[in-house]
Amino acid sequence: VTRQWLPMVPGIPPATAAAAARRIPSGPAPTEAAYTREEFEQIKTAAAGTFRAALVRIRASREHLRRWHDGEFPRPGLREQYRQTRPGTADYLTGEALDTLLRTGDVPLTAAADRAVVARHALALGGVAPLHTWARLFLTMPEAAALAVLLVCDQGWNRSVLDAMTVPDEMPGAGEDGLDIYRVLVLKRRRPPRARHTSANLVDAGPGTSGRLIRQAIEATGPARITLAALGEP
Repeated sequence: VTRQWLPMVPGIPPATAAAAARRIPSGPAPTEAAYTREEFEQIKTAAAGTFRAALVRIRASREHLRRWHDGEFPRPGLREQYRQTRPGTADYLTGEALDTLLRTGDVPLTAAADRAVVARHALALGGVAPLHTWARLFLTMPEAAALAVLLVCDQGWNRSVLDAMTVPDEMPGAGEDGLDIYRVLVLKRRRPPRARHTSANLVDAGPGTSGRLIRQAIEATGPARITLAALGEP
């Protein structure tokens, strides 16, 4: 429309009229395509399976650590620690390793330069791979990514929102019918300043609901936050 009437305005420089007459070249054709509904559900299913396995593992380790703190596994003698012939020795050493992991960020390591896992703990834990050691209480990177995918699929949050998000209070509010409600503070940097800070109330109405997902996210990342706080980096 502007291109049609601008040249008729008295006093318009010819260069301005010529610039208005030029057509804006078309941008490059989009190279991305939206997922189909079937693909979207496949992504959610795969991410849920990855995260669920991690949650089960971390829950089991936290329960084992609780039992260790409660003294359910008697402390073995030094000889039994290396031979692990006494019943419950492996359970005790596993609890000891988990306690060290929660306080320091890793299972007991030797003082040597290679910082290897202490032999008796490696034997009790079943190996020195991440799933046998530090991943007993912490999410691996693929598992953390799976959790992020689930939050994106559930709420439509992008990566910048997830990066800036703080963990909701572990004590949810009570809604109607006694349902737990988690209030999540959201920062959207691309919005105008007055609209950047908002919140979302996620209701835990059972499996598959937004509130249940955020509750599980809080639970799965709990040990990592405890460790970071112990290391002075909350």
